[in-house]
Amino acid sequence: MGCIRVDNFTGSDNFIDAAVREINVGTSLRSSSERYESMWKHSQPYYSRICKRDLTVSRRNLANSLQQTAWSRYSTMATALVLKPDQSLHDDLCKKETDGEPLDCNSSLEQRWPVLPILTLAWFKANAERNGKSNNLWQPTIKDLSGMTNDASGKLPRHSSQLFSGHRNGQSNQRGRRRSFGSEDGVISKRRLILQPRCHFSSCSATDKPAPSPALMDEPVANLPADIHWSRSPWLFQSKSLPPVKYMPEVGNGYIATMVNTPWVHMNGLYDGQGTKSSRARIPSLVAFNAKISAKLVSQTFELNTREGVFTETLQYENPSLAVKREVFAHRDNDNLLVSHISFVRPNDGNDKEKRLDITFKNHLNEEQLLSEDIDFAPTDTFTLTSNKSEITFKRADGKTKSPEASEMDPSPVSLLWNSTLRNVSLEPGSETNVHMYAFIGSSFDENLQAAKQYLDLSYQEIRQAHVDRWSSYWNNGRIDVDPKENFQLAQALNGSLYYMLSSLHNKERSGHRYIGLSPGGLARGSVNTNYSGHVFWDTETWMYPPILNFYPDMAKIILEYRVAMLDEAKANAKLTGHEGARFAWESAFTGKETSPWSFSGDYEVHITGDIAFAVRQLLYVIDDKMKAIQDLRLEEMAIEMARFWQSRSTCTDPDGECHIRDVMPPDEYHHPVDDSVYTNYVAKLALELPAYIFKITGNSHPDNERWLSTAKRLVMPKGVSHGKEYHLEFNGFTPGILHPKSIVKVPEIKQADVILLGYPLDMEMSAELRRNDLEMYRKVTDLAGPAMTWGMFAVGYLELEDLKEANSLFEKNYENIVEPFGVWSECSNGEGCLNFLTGMGGFLQAVINGYGGIRIREDYITLHPHPLPKTTTWSLVGYKHLGYQFDMTFDFSQNTMTIRTVNKSSMAPTLEFRTETGNVYDLSRAGHALAIPIEKSIIRPRNSQ
Repeated sequence: MGCIRVDNFTGSDNFIDAAVREINVGTSLRSSSERYESMWKHSQPYYSRICKRDLTVSRRNLANSLQQTAWSRYSTMATALVLKPDQSLHDDLCKKETDGEPLDCNSSLEQRWPVLPILTLAWFKANAERNGKSNNLWQPTIKDLSGMTNDASGKLPRHSSQLFSGHRNGQSNQRGRRRSFGSEDGVISKRRLILQPRCHFSSCSATDKPAPSPALMDEPVANLPADIHWSRSPWLFQSKSLPPVKYMPEVGNGYIATMVNTPWVHMNGLYDGQGTKSSRARIPSLVAFNAKISAKLVSQTFELNTREGVFTETLQYENPSLAVKREVFAHRDNDNLLVSHISFVRPNDGNDKEKRLDITFKNHLNEEQLLSEDIDFAPTDTFTLTSNKSEITFKRADGKTKSPEASEMDPSPVSLLWNSTLRNVSLEPGSETNVHMYAFIGSSFDENLQAAKQYLDLSYQEIRQAHVDRWSSYWNNGRIDVDPKENFQLAQALNGSLYYMLSSLHNKERSGHRYIGLSPGGLARGSVNTNYSGHVFWDTETWMYPPILNFYPDMAKIILEYRVAMLDEAKANAKLTGHEGARFAWESAFTGKETSPWSFSGDYEVHITGDIAFAVRQLLYVIDDKMKAIQDLRLEEMAIEMARFWQSRSTCTDPDGECHIRDVMPPDEYHHPVDDSVYTNYVAKLALELPAYIFKITGNSHPDNERWLSTAKRLVMPKGVSHGKEYHLEFNGFTPGILHPKSIVKVPEIKQADVILLGYPLDMEMSAELRRNDLEMYRKVTDLAGPAMTWGMFAVGYLELEDLKEANSLFEKNYENIVEPFGVWSECSNGEGCLNFLTGMGGFLQAVINGYGGIRIREDYITLHPHPLPKTTTWSLVGYKHLGYQFDMTFDFSQNTMTIRTVNKSSMAPTLEFRTETGNVYDLSRAGHALAIPIEKSIIRPRNSQ
């Protein structure tokens, strides 16, 4: 997965960021032309490097490639930035070129023009960063652009009027094994930088507009302040303006979810489209609507409260005065319920000339006949529910998806049931009113009816409080605390990451509905081939599952239940491909069948079956009642079938010789098919050893167990030597930094974390020297434009080696993927790729827990090796779970003290003790007891264990 470059000669994906770095470290420049000349000067080395990679590239071909790269990452700006004021001169320059003529990389204007679209965008980006431009509709002035023209007149290039008005829709962003037609461009964002295209509502596509507000007038308020997060509470994401729609936050409860103020809702497991065309089915959102108010909007604030799971919009009007507050949430305690509540308060201040204030609601859909491109709905029906207190009118609409995932399936049912008090109103001075929309969404009318009856006689405040209480139960039992006064950015990122992950996870006691796993973009995204269509990948087990297992092991079981439910389909998939056992699909949805539209990943990226086996092992290491989990989740059968697959996928030269796994795609999706991917071979080894571990618990056996263990021991883990330093080869024949024939993108770089995952999370035994060699070798050749989770894994590795300086530098690269103001993660550091990228959040959380916490999960015990997080002295793991215990751990580096408090433990939990590296042993078995000792390497393990 990730941010694969689209050019074939390459280097240009990193070109903009490289140019920006060079510009920002330069001296202060007074004029636009000086800034431009400095940009060119500092960027020449990068430009020359591009040229040297393919000396046969003609001037025109280079221009086309650069423009395609810029197009895919930064919309139509590359084509708009034609640096000749006259198109005929531009064309004339192209005609002078001879096809196939090598490009002379000197600094003459004529020969540097193809790269100027890239350099110009770098200049815009650097200039905006220097001037703190953020969250505003912004475009360069003629004066700003004067340094970009080819003459002294300062005239804008031809077509400059289109500079910030064109956008691409549906442009592919290839994610290695497939294309995702997700994030529409038109926004350059990095950390707090949001450059938004200059456009009006009438000329923008829906995804490029600023998101509508339900009570917003037809025209947006001009020049609203761009302040964000003024309360400085790390669980509050606040802003006085909205980002483009694609960066809007979501509200969800694991069963239903929606991006705020957008037209669609998604339901877990509801897909439309057959096979590789499946994606999340779009359910019309009944909680997204606008209101027209006959007053002047003077202020607005928007807030995502992650502790309460509520999105709030507050608006103030004058002439006449009016206060509006709207709250939206997906109910955490009632999984079917989506809520929107609006209060209107008109003060009696005596200054209003108008007696009445009119409010008119404008819904985006026809409630009498719901429409969706993915679902056929029957006409809406109306009926009445009688409660103990009153009769309440509901509307009902039932439908079915248009195209099932498999031809042998029936279309999937969906049902909506809603009660609305939305109405046009007129307010007198000194009056107020409230309106609401309660929408219940499920797979059947009966399901929604039962959900509605639960809350039939409750007030809005009672409904809201039940929702907040359930969210509080999660936060009280699992979170990471950092003092926001020390590091607000980190504290907020931790809250946001856990909130978004939990928003896509079922409540643990949810019954009657099979959970269809975590997708990279979460539950609120994934329709019409965007954000990987809501499908499930290795991202679930490798990146998102570990932090959930640390804090919410019951939810981790729910994640694993999806794979258990797909076991029979995995067996069929193995048989279909000529193998034994169970082979899980690389990309799956409702049925577990292969749904990857990029056939190479479906054919070759088999390491996912090893990733799932590793997740099974991790679960059994952590929980106390292992036998119950093995029986309830069919884990023994699952382990046996995965071992059978890897045995049939391996080729051994003779009974005692080496074993190989050939023709695979490693996590580095830039290369395939290759032999003996060291990552694939190692997860296969662990999978082959998993049945033996489970047999120790169950007392069972299997006739092929010894054969599996023998194969596991003989699988090749290729190594190489460079300048006298031994390191792991990514695959047989690979040389880091050298273009390999199996590179599908024709670059020497690798895409993302691969070999370095051997140290963590896979916990391969190796010397510190070999671990460092792997880190240093692959850090040099990993694509800087790769996906979000990579650099956190490098940070974990350097923390193992006690190199905090390198670890901190790499860890802070995570912030480049967080888009303000609502903490939405992007797959790529330029704000593009998959949104809201739970995979990156999972890697980020692991970097904190397992990197800075130094926690490693082993068979029945854990190790700790705490380090200070960047710009912090104290941080805590609240509600960490292990073997039936719940711990609160605080690491105070100002006092060199760690405090371990046993909050509670289960009836089956063993007696645990805390052992330090210096030999001290402490009892942890008393609930409520707190242990405070100097910070050092330690382990938590059952008493009398070895």
